[in-house]
Amino acid sequence: MWLNIRTQNESGSKGVILESDPTAYEKAWDSRVGYWVLLTGKFLAGQGAVQAMNLIAGLIIIRFLPVSEYALYTIASLLLVIGTIGSDFGLSHAVNTLGARIKDDRQKLGALLAVAFQYRRMLYPVAVGAILILAIKMMYGHEWSLVNASGTVALVILTSWILQPVSLKKSVLNVHHDANGLLQVGSSEAVSRLLALAVCIIWPTAVSALIVNLIGVIVGRYFLSKRCTTLIDENAHPDELQSRQLRLFILPLAPAVIYYMFQGQISVFLLSLYGRISSIAEIGALSRLGQIMSLLMMLNAFMIQPYFARIETKELYVHRVSLVISMLLAFCLLCMIIVYWVPEWWLFILGGHYKGLTRELPLAILGSLLTLVGTTMYTMVIARNVTRGQYLYIIVSIVSQIMFISIFGIHTTIDALILNLLPAVAFIFIQSILLVKIIYTWRAMQ
Repeated sequence: MWLNIRTQNESGSKGVILESDPTAYEKAWDSRVGYWVLLTGKFLAGQGAVQAMNLIAGLIIIRFLPVSEYALYTIASLLLVIGTIGSDFGLSHAVNTLGARIKDDRQKLGALLAVAFQYRRMLYPVAVGAILILAIKMMYGHEWSLVNASGTVALVILTSWILQPVSLKKSVLNVHHDANGLLQVGSSEAVSRLLALAVCIIWPTAVSALIVNLIGVIVGRYFLSKRCTTLIDENAHPDELQSRQLRLFILPLAPAVIYYMFQGQISVFLLSLYGRISSIAEIGALSRLGQIMSLLMMLNAFMIQPYFARIETKELYVHRVSLVISMLLAFCLLCMIIVYWVPEWWLFILGGHYKGLTRELPLAILGSLLTLVGTTMYTMVIARNVTRGQYLYIIVSIVSQIMFISIFGIHTTIDALILNLLPAVAFIFIQSILLVKIIYTWRAMQ
């Protein structure tokens, strides 16, 4: 006799399984769990290899560049972050959320991407203006020559231009959970960067390090564009409906995006004003250790955001949010125990120039862990198409940072690391409030 057994798929929608086996529900559940476990394992294995190659490349640069050149490279990296975030402005997050439900329609997904490209091209000149202003402020009056500083800024602007479509097209791979595509793109970029490191070893300057990075970006963009041709209609034209959806998504994020562009750079900016070149290099070197956490952070765009965007019931959403946060907190606790137990293991990775940073190390790792937690919570919030309220994070962060600077100032690496911790804590606080709001005012996404 056939039995009607209702099951709930991973999006929370109801489906009917016609099955004579009384254990059909359990089998369906096991099948879904197995799928996500295998997908997560596949993604982490592939991206783990890519991140390992990127970490090796970064550590080679740390070891070969003199401290002053690595300080300039650190400033260039921060300017590149400003250029990337400033021209993206939350558009890649929008493609992740809005594209999750139309991922199988090549024409609609292509049209959504075309609209995002239009906005990104308009935002790029503004981002370049911010790069130039900050570059002058941060590089003026130091030991770097005009040619060296100018070449660095030029490479940052060029790299920002080439990166324009990258984050948007990676969002296409993310909504399709295309682990193979992301591995192909990431590995091609990482391998080409490793091969190009000979330039940096022979000519150890910030300019050569940026050239190495640019080569990787160009190769990665080529493979990314090639992969996306099968997933989107590249001839699709923007339409007004999707343009309106993008505006409604990114406009409430505007204040938070603008603040986020600069808040991570505040400590380095203040250190540059005080002339602490060695502290700038130390901040840059310690941030490389945080790159280990970036592997888990990549799961946000690949899995968390598309998955949570498709959930339709409050019960499933609450259960998944609780599960993700619990796992993150356990991971953070384990990392901090290891940092305090064997700090020399972490510092050995950075080389002889930075082996004395035993007091600074826990603060740097804690900052990376808090950023991981806050970013994941943020992803679960915007996956529900909830972007209003993020401005509250700016208020809390600015007030706490002003109070810290007025009392202690920014003179050492430790001061800078503590200053960077404050926005991370504020970010978690605001995302917690927004998550609670989503749960208590639950509505299914249309």
